[in-house]
Amino acid sequence: MESLEPENDPMESCYCAVCGGPTFGVIFSSLDEKGVDRKPSYYDPEVVSPKDAEWTDEMVVIGHNQGTRRAFISGKGRNDNGAILVSPGDDPNFLDPRTNGLACYTAWSGQSPIFPIHSRCVTLLTRYMADMEDLPGIDLDILYLAFHRFAPCLPPTLKADLGQVCGRPGPWFRTYAWWCRRGEEFLVADPISLSENSVDLLRQTIRKPEFRVSPRPSRITNEILGKLPNEIVDTIVSLLNTPEMMNLCEASRAVHQALHHNNNPFWKKLIKEELPWFFELHDLIQDDELMRDRNWVAVLKWADEATTPALGMKAPWASLANRRRIWDCCKELVLPYYEAFSMFDGPLG
Repeated sequence: MESLEPENDPMESCYCAVCGGPTFGVIFSSLDEKGVDRKPSYYDPEVVSPKDAEWTDEMVVIGHNQGTRRAFISGKGRNDNGAILVSPGDDPNFLDPRTNGLACYTAWSGQSPIFPIHSRCVTLLTRYMADMEDLPGIDLDILYLAFHRFAPCLPPTLKADLGQVCGRPGPWFRTYAWWCRRGEEFLVADPISLSENSVDLLRQTIRKPEFRVSPRPSRITNEILGKLPNEIVDTIVSLLNTPEMMNLCEASRAVHQALHHNNNPFWKKLIKEELPWFFELHDLIQDDELMRDRNWVAVLKWADEATTPALGMKAPWASLANRRRIWDCCKELVLPYYEAFSMFDGPLG
């Protein structure tokens, strides 16, 4: 029978309500005076540096003042062995006196639960909601209701399916611990800040010869699609998912040529729709000189595969993969937010 013992010491934590990640200083391996790795099973600082993981310590909380019937967002906070210490911040609705040890997710002594969120995750959630055309930004009262719908009976995290978080324990008796395992560094990689060198690497990758557009032999002898205007081809392709579109481009010379001949607006729109979290790529593809003679299908396929969360990822892909994971977490919150939005008729009671 497989042992239930952890491969390293778990880290006590109260997880972020958006990304499910730790809100407590993560642990990295280190060398002793003889150069021997004292903690070989912990995160590798050569993959993600401790400085790049400091964002996990930066958080705010969303809570609810029962007396005033309003939700609030706190100032900066930190995790103190499972209790959150926060400053009041700028929100005038923050009237909660429990600034010295707020309990995550659980109502204590008649008080409503509070939900800790990384500051980085607040940024991504705000940007995600800003892209929703039928939502007028984030309303704290409604967001609190959405979180509350997912709140479990016990901390430290929400019931929502918040993506594949390798470090999150499985059995219920491990739910207070976060394990910092080697190979899972992408889970704590900074999801917002990419260095200029990383952006340059993205640009250099796009300019590689394998991304140059080239004529493709058609596997279809009688191409009806070749007789259609490009606008109709665009419409047909827009109804396909990305793998289907790529397969059609591979099979049909007419479609391949139609989509690559002076059709940059189509691809710019598609990449933003398919990879809405890849902000750096959105900026790069606006450079017509950079994208001249580029194979857009290959660029899209590469960007999708290179940023898919996986074990052993390194910078800058680790940061992009974590952003993608958190973006998917934000997506999981949209349905309960919509539900709360539709039923909301005033300040919380």
